Amino acid sequence: MASPGQSLRQHRIKISLWIAVVEGILVLVHVIPHWAVYVLAAVAIVFWVGAARRYSSPVARQAGWIFAASQLLTVLVPAVWFIAKTVAIIAIALIAVAGLVFLFTEREHTDHA
Repeated sequence: MASPGQSLRQHRIKISLWIAVVEGILVLVHVIPHWAVYVLAAVAIVFWVGAARRYSSPVARQAGWIFAASQLLTVLVPAVWFIAKTVAIIAIALIAVAGLVFLFTEREHTDHA
């Protein structure tokens, strides 16, 4: 059986990603303000660099890593959402332009029957 520190280390990426997904969704639906995510990410990285990475307790060290990683990932969620939304809008606009080009350049077909 793994110790809590080893268990956290084995699952820290998965835990960080899930925390970021939940917090990112809360940011996207305006439950958590954008500025709070940026402040928390800055605090998390300063905490990791300044203290948590030197903790002698494996549990505390892994918890600090998870905190820092999840907050930095959370910052990316709105950015990725914005990029995906922009790409989708551009794709829809290009499809609309292609449709208009097709409509305006199509020649009338007349039946000679």
